[in-house]
Amino acid sequence: MSLLCVFGFFFVFFIAIVSHVAQQHGPGNAPPAFVFIFPFFWLAFFVLWAINLVLGIVFAIKANNGEWATYPLVGGWARRAVGI
Repeated sequence: MSLLCVFGFFFVFFIAIVSHVAQQHGPGNAPPAFVFIFPFFWLAFFVLWAINLVLGIVFAIKANNGEWATYPLVGGWARRAVGI
């Protein structure tokens, strides 16, 4: 069902884009700022995803060996908060 919803969303999105472009006449304006900023958001999302993947693998290996693992930024704070 979700695949059908995604397909429907993209179908409506592309139809809206094509119909909007077809209505414009004459020279176009400069592209909006989000066209230039979007790659930075995509890159940040990709980097965070890669960090999540690496930390998941490292912590899974530590858990398999019976070791404790702490998160890099908040691990010490969390251990102090619970008194470990």
